[in-house]
Amino acid sequence: MKGGCSLKVQVIRPARLNGVDIEPGKIVDLDNQLANNWIRLGFGKPIGKGKAAEPNDSEKATGEDTEWPKPLGAGWYQLPNGEKVQGKKKAIEAVKELKET
Repeated sequence: MKGGCSLKVQVIRPARLNGVDIEPGKIVDLDNQLANNWIRLGFGKPIGKGKAAEPNDSEKATGEDTEWPKPLGAGWYQLPNGEKVQGKKKAIEAVKELKET
């Protein structure tokens, strides 16, 4: 990485960096500005030391950083257990089942 400060970010939504797809769960080292943008937009969360973006207003109100099921695009949703489901109704039902167990 070029000079300057950097921040480690764990990817929480599929993303693309420099033409490379990055899957959720991967940890990447980004410059502070890019890291804060990723965090603010919901693509990642900070790992370790460093100042990161503040949670948005809805996150502050609920105390949560993610709503489930989480939309991934093209009709696919991610469940809290990491499973991916196609169809919003199916995903909502699956989240309800997970909460019951």
